[in-house]
Amino acid sequence: MTELSVTPDAIRRYEEEQRRKIQCGPETCIETTSSKSLQFARAKAAADEVIKATRKHPSCNEVITEVCRVFKVNRDHVLGARRAWKLVVARHVAMYVCRETTGRSLPEIARRFNRDHTTVIHACAKIGGMKDPELQTTISEIIAWLRAQKTRENC
Repeated sequence: MTELSVTPDAIRRYEEEQRRKIQCGPETCIETTSSKSLQFARAKAAADEVIKATRKHPSCNEVITEVCRVFKVNRDHVLGARRAWKLVVARHVAMYVCRETTGRSLPEIARRFNRDHTTVIHACAKIGGMKDPELQTTISEIIAWLRAQKTRENC
């Protein structure tokens, strides 16, 4: 495995470059970008790839995508405000699976769903307390599939 070291100075330079890009238009940014910042941007992109490849937990996006596939619902509807029963169950299951598999905090999960963290607490309690064996089996299969995917990616 490659050891990755990013210094605080490098991060500060990258953030400064990003602020400069925001302050100027795209035409002038091309002129002001130095070769050092291009090298840093490439290094950051490489670091992001290494981090993504070594992650042990699925991302919230991966969980949402899999839950939407299993429940045959539209991703935008799950992340939206609609309250159709099928969407609510899929949304709650996605929140529950995120909590169980991603290692993210309640507020982080809530932000991904455009909700408050108390909504995630409610969803987790509701799904965790459901006695429907078919739903519990589906959730177990989703979690097993996501963990198997991460295992395959990390091999």
